Amino acid sequence: MNKRILKKFQKAEYRHAFVSANIDQGIAFQIRVMREKRGWDQKELARRLGIKSQSAVARLEDPSYGKISLSTLKKLAKAFDVAALVKLVPYSRLLMESATISEDSMDAMSFSEELPQLERSVNILAKAKIFQGTASTSPSYSPPVSISSSAAGSPVNPRQVHSYT
Repeated sequence: MNKRILKKFQKAEYRHAFVSANIDQGIAFQIRVMREKRGWDQKELARRLGIKSQSAVARLEDPSYGKISLSTLKKLAKAFDVAALVKLVPYSRLLMESATISEDSMDAMSFSEELPQLERSVNILAKAKIFQGTASTSPSYSPPVSISSSAAGSPVNPRQVHSYT
């Protein structure tokens, strides 16, 4: 990071505006990139989101819109068959990720596209006992190991997915 950026970041107003713009513009850019890489038009994404109008998708792809809710983000993840990860991070991580943004870095493979890689990763993690909690130095969080729902296909209770101690 150059000194000029660091100087700007010392002002809270600038930092907060940067974070806000990064979220609003970043998600809009990512939606457009992922839609286009799949060969979908806005009408197709609207259909997959279960919304009636293409103009709603156009708003989601508008970097100045800035009103995407977590509920909408979850619907987008489902429509693209990808995971959504929302968490608070240090400014250094935000700056590093912002510095390396490209169309390729904004695309996320769907689950089916990623499955072969996931299978290899799960095997490696199982050997390292990551999912059994033995490799973690923090006892405060355990990643989900399995998710079960009834045979009727009822929604999974989120409290059953993560275990916090």
